[in-house]
Amino acid sequence: MPARSGSRWPEAWDRRRRTPSPVLAVPPEARAAFAALATALRGLGGPTPCQVGETALWHPSSDGRAAGAVAAARCRTCPVVAECLAAGLAGHESGVWGATTAADRDAMRREARARVTRERRAAVRAGRDREQQAVTR
Repeated sequence: MPARSGSRWPEAWDRRRRTPSPVLAVPPEARAAFAALATALRGLGGPTPCQVGETALWHPSSDGRAAGAVAAARCRTCPVVAECLAAGLAGHESGVWGATTAADRDAMRREARARVTRERRAAVRAGRDREQQAVTR
């Protein structure tokens, strides 16, 4: 749809309004994790703890730490907790996924980045980092 005549908004504005909501979209890097979770859920004989009961428990507000802790405790009994955690780490910033709150997953991501950085620094010091070697040649 072309931009309206005299409109101060660029043509791209009209395209952005037709873009699906980011809440419904799965990031491309998270699709494999969500596919694994969907497969695991289909293989279950019954509902998981998050599929029954109060949905607000699984998406606590910022001050709902107690609700998040209760939901995480219920998650630990779920047979697909590992797949759910992988999906939560791959693509969800909020809610309880795989027995972790958003703050828990943020801490896990920070620790993973720090571990990669430490390993890379050790590889550079030992002369094993291929990227660094390619740059210095």
